[in-house]
Amino acid sequence: MSDRKPIVYETTVPVRFGDLDPYGHVGAHEYLGFVVGSRWQYAQDVLKIAPSEFIEKGVGFYMNRAEIDFVRSIVGTP
Repeated sequence: MSDRKPIVYETTVPVRFGDLDPYGHVGAHEYLGFVVGSRWQYAQDVLKIAPSEFIEKGVGFYMNRAEIDFVRSIVGTP
C-alpha cells in the first residue's frame, strides 16, 4: 500500500453533441478522453509547463490502466 496521496485536479471541458449517447450521458470512451486530455491542462495550469516542453524533452504522461465501473444500468428508451 502506498503512502502517496492522490492529486486532485478539477477543470471544465466542453462537451460536444457527439460526445453524448441517446440518453444524454457522456459516453465512457469520451469521458476517458476528457480525463486523458485534462492532464495537459493540469501541466499548464499547475506545473506551468507547456505541452511543447514535454515534447522537446521526450517526456509525457503514462497510463498503465483505466477502469470505469458503472453504478447501475440504463433502463428504458431515450
